[in-house]
Amino acid sequence: MDDLFGRASAALRVGNLAEAEHLYKSVLRAQPHHLGALNLLGILLIQVGRDDDAERSIRTCLGTTFAGRVAGSLLKAVGCRN
Repeated sequence: MDDLFGRASAALRVGNLAEAEHLYKSVLRAQPHHLGALNLLGILLIQVGRDDDAERSIRTCLGTTFAGRVAGSLLKAVGCRN
């Protein structure tokens, strides 16, 4: 899974957003609460203007133990209330 997540992150870094989204979603199919994939997918979706999808990804982050504060900040960034 680390390899898949690494490939997704590399795609995001070089601006291949479609590939990054596909790979992050693959990670999440295998590990639905993968914090890194949820977080970076949410950021990616904000970048492409898909705020509703980003909100869903970030809200899922809220369900993880230590991600609540980070996800709350991201939700504020897209204009949502916690």
